[in-house]
Amino acid sequence: MKLAEALNERAHLSQRLQELRGRIIENAKYQEGDSPAESPNDLLKEFGECPSRFDELVVKINKTNNGLALEDGTPMLEALTTRES
Repeated sequence: MKLAEALNERAHLSQRLQELRGRIIENAKYQEGDSPAESPNDLLKEFGECPSRFDELVVKINKTNNGLALEDGTPMLEALTTRES
């Protein structure tokens, strides 16, 4: 898997987790006697599966970045840290 693909998948999973979180909260609030629009158990199951893949991608991305350097020799992790600050 290329770095760009991993970054793209990580972003997609992050968005998916936020979406699922919102849907879980939305479906947890319903009137007594009514049924939720979606099964909270199914949503929780799906939500539980995403973080493990997300963690795998973060590890792969960090390992890749750890081995890269910019043209001037600056390690990629140092450049990313500088950018974030």
